Amino acid sequence: MSRCLVIFHKQLGDLVLLESALRCLAHANGQAVDLITRSGFEPLGSLMPHVNIRSKPNAKIYDTLWCFDDRRKSAFYSLLSRAREKHLLISPGASIQWYHSRIFRTIHAPNLGRSHISEYYWKHTLGDNRGAFSHLNSDPHQRNGLIPFHLPITCTSIPPPDGKVRIGLQKDGR
Repeated sequence: MSRCLVIFHKQLGDLVLLESALRCLAHANGQAVDLITRSGFEPLGSLMPHVNIRSKPNAKIYDTLWCFDDRRKSAFYSLLSRAREKHLLISPGASIQWYHSRIFRTIHAPNLGRSHISEYYWKHTLGDNRGAFSHLNSDPHQRNGLIPFHLPITCTSIPPPDGKVRIGLQKDGR
């Protein structure tokens, strides 16, 4: 049972960049975090052992909720979700809307500075993090036996004709 809920409805590549913050939250809570995201991203979420993918809010009460985007759908799901503390960390340049202050106890909108967006999410999630920032773990022994892989991501705002996101893994890392 997770004590932390994360809500994120951005693009596939952005979810990859959020992985370090998800890992940080899971480590801080001592268990996997529940993640509400697009249902088509479930194959990618399955590669993150510290994440339980959810498609919508449920009746569970969480200790903490983190929303990592400014989208109305994410704000609505945050409103429906039950949590003792609700935090919003929005991407640099995104605007805070009037309804955000009614849903979230704390709203974080720091400058990106010299950070990569993945480091930005990680650094501002729990404040004073312990240890150094690290990217996706590439050591196969640390990834629960998953085969080495490369995840080719094409950034586009045009969805495939059938609307389904496909993630392909090929053995031998290519």
